Amino acid sequence: MPTVNNALDRVMTRVSQSIALIPVVISLAMLLLCLFMVSVDFSPAADWLERHLGIVVVSDADNARTILSALVGGVISLAVFSFSMVMVVLTRASATLSPRVIPGLVTKKQHQVCLGVYLGTIIYSLLLIASIHSEAGADAVPGLAVMIAITFGIACLVLFVNFIHSITRSIQVDHIVESIFLETRRNLRRRVASIREDMARGDCSPPDTEQWAAVHSGHTGYFKRVIGGELLRQLEAEDLVLVTLVQRGEFVAKGRPLFRLSRELDDDRQGKLLDCFDYYIEDFADDHFLFGFKLLSEIAVKALSPGINDPGTAMRVLDMLSMLLVEYAQHPGFDGERSEDGTVRVYYFEPDFSRVLYDCLTPIRQYAMDDVMVLARLLDACANVAYAGIDDGKRAALTRYVEDFVAALRVDGFSELDIEQLNRMIELYAGASGQQVDAVVAALHREPVGAPVLK
Repeated sequence: MPTVNNALDRVMTRVSQSIALIPVVISLAMLLLCLFMVSVDFSPAADWLERHLGIVVVSDADNARTILSALVGGVISLAVFSFSMVMVVLTRASATLSPRVIPGLVTKKQHQVCLGVYLGTIIYSLLLIASIHSEAGADAVPGLAVMIAITFGIACLVLFVNFIHSITRSIQVDHIVESIFLETRRNLRRRVASIREDMARGDCSPPDTEQWAAVHSGHTGYFKRVIGGELLRQLEAEDLVLVTLVQRGEFVAKGRPLFRLSRELDDDRQGKLLDCFDYYIEDFADDHFLFGFKLLSEIAVKALSPGINDPGTAMRVLDMLSMLLVEYAQHPGFDGERSEDGTVRVYYFEPDFSRVLYDCLTPIRQYAMDDVMVLARLLDACANVAYAGIDDGKRAALTRYVEDFVAALRVDGFSELDIEQLNRMIELYAGASGQQVDAVVAALHREPVGAPVLK
């Protein structure tokens, strides 16, 4: 049965991923500011301040209404234009990159702040217009509040210029790719550093779970995260250790083994543990670093599609994936979380290096089978990983992948110069890895159509 803490955590997660969060918060804050300013604007302190500000304060009711009305109309126009630009960016990103990059663009804080100030200024000005009234035959104008509204209007113009600058960058594929790469690398480095620090504190290697009790999933969906605080509290209270059997981002069908426990529990307590596992479909690079690998690979595949035909983007993505693979080679392959008593209570397993290599590069390889430049860059990316000094096991997996890649190549449509370029890249990899690649040939020649290019 879902617990209150888990339900609140899920609500907060969904709200934080919504484009409406920051605009709503800013709008409510400016609404409260308007009510506060109207209530204090006719106090003695406010009257003294208005007298000393002089010409800056609007004291005529008609002028105040005119200024505020113009402000509302102008900011509404800016808001409509800005919302339209956001939709254009999302449409373009979906068509030219990947639909899965949209959640990350929608939740960009800079755009949310801009839209929030627009909406807040409109609400502030409308309430202020309604507060201008006559008392005892004389116009009562909240001069300070009107002056603040004018300040908000100027701020909207500044934010609009900044919004145009930001939106023109956001629509550029290089900027989006670099943002995903930097976020993924930052998360990966943070996790590797945390695991190393954890390992330095004591033995945190995953236990042997062969005889442990398996607990099956009660939901169907994409497993994305664990509500860690609540799960650790429950495990500590029961003195249990949990080892997950699925990786984050993996599709889990109802009834599939989800994790193992160091001892069996009744159905009610198992249900409380299952409720700590969260499922949703969106991929955010800041949720888990492997989601960033996936997004970059999908962007490269989309760039190679006939409708886009942008091999330059695919080659740039390969360069970034090579750097991320170097970082991932430092990952021990598992992760853990400690409870307050210092015991590692939760273990997660990550895909091994060969699996990540295959999942990231193979889709690009398949879509680029007729593009020699992209194929050569893929081999160059593998050489870059080999140059980084990875351990022997990962180097052997990398060499096996390169050999499989070369064996799958076909000569149909390739010229002698194409073959020469591919041979050069393979020899570069052989030199970087210190291992002989079986497919390297000494001389250029053409094989019959359908035979391997390099052997």
